[in-house]
Amino acid sequence: MRRFWKEKSVQWYKTIATILVISIVTGTLAVGGDIYSATPEGNKNQAESELEGVNSEIENITENQEQTQAELSKKAELLSELLADKALLEKEIEETQKAIEETDAALEEAKKREAEGYEAMKLRIQYMYLNSTENSFWAALLNARGLTDLLNRIEYISQVYKTDRELMSEYTATVEEVKALAETLEIEMNNLLTLQENYEHQQEELELAMEELKNEMDDYEEQIAAAEARAVELVAYIEEQNRLIREEEERRRKEEEERRQKEEEERKRKEEEEKKKQEEEKNSQSEAEKESETVSESETESEYVDLDPSEVSGEDIVAYALKFVGNPYKWGGNSLTEGCDCSGFVNLIYSHFGFTNVPRQSQSFKTYGMAVEYQDIQPGDIVVYPGHVAIYIGNGRIVEAQSKRAGITCNRSVTSSRITAIRRVIGYEEQN
Repeated sequence: MRRFWKEKSVQWYKTIATILVISIVTGTLAVGGDIYSATPEGNKNQAESELEGVNSEIENITENQEQTQAELSKKAELLSELLADKALLEKEIEETQKAIEETDAALEEAKKREAEGYEAMKLRIQYMYLNSTENSFWAALLNARGLTDLLNRIEYISQVYKTDRELMSEYTATVEEVKALAETLEIEMNNLLTLQENYEHQQEELELAMEELKNEMDDYEEQIAAAEARAVELVAYIEEQNRLIREEEERRRKEEEERRQKEEEERKRKEEEEKKKQEEEKNSQSEAEKESETVSESETESEYVDLDPSEVSGEDIVAYALKFVGNPYKWGGNSLTEGCDCSGFVNLIYSHFGFTNVPRQSQSFKTYGMAVEYQDIQPGDIVVYPGHVAIYIGNGRIVEAQSKRAGITCNRSVTSSRITAIRRVIGYEEQN
């Protein structure tokens, strides 16, 4: 039972670790435009901080792995010694069993000799005491030729009795000695079998402990692989942020050059205008002509359209958003033509119509505007998914900055991913 729960706990731990790794990979780096902060510099700093933590985690896991490996090696050494002792014990058991079999055979032989000696002695006694022939005991005494012969015959018969008794004592002693040896060997065999059972129990415990340590080693390998994969992603992400930082610096440098160039051009233009004005004054040009030139120049400036959110409908939102279908997707981008990400797309569409405080990150749209149930969804409503945001256009479809590969699209179903929120902005800001 203890082994069962240990195996279950290892399986649960691996499952939890796998879920955490998938959550880290898919919930952070897979979502364009929603990592850490809104600036590449902030993203880079936080990614470097996380990378440092991941490297520290790898060091800790590696240290634990080395300790587990050392413990596993120690257990393997103990198991090897135990198996060697067990092999010697099995050989000793085999030799003891052989000795027991030989002792049993010797005991049977001793008992047989004792029985044969006893039967021979009975025959001699019966022959000497019970037979009435001339060779009997009494006949031997009666036929003695004198006292000396009688005494010699009595001494011979006594010697026969003594020899028989000594032989029987020797047989009996041999039987008892072999019996004692057999009992000793039996006790020794029982002790050896008990020791063998203890060895087998120790072997089972060592093998179970080694299996658990091997499972830990496998789990450490999975953790290290996941951490190293995360580190590779972070390094790639940091390189991407460095690239964005360089591009931003290059853009600012060009903007600064353009600004200076424009200032220089403006200065020259003003000088030329001043020179022209002086020439015009000299040529007595009318003030009306000067105003006409000023008006002509102002016509080249871009016209700003001030839109009132209260006059905007969901269809207006959808019609404007669909104009940009086919344009590129760009992580962190803020241009509907040059490229933007999912949250940037929704932000730019609504900001165009004068809506204020439009979020820039996808998950911030969960609290923007008012909540709408799925059955009440209308064109122009904002649909929020895990790590993504889009605009509902009707007929069960959405318009969105989908991905770098797909760009801005309007062909996916509103239920293509799990919906976490539907928010309505049109009419909400007017009420508030």
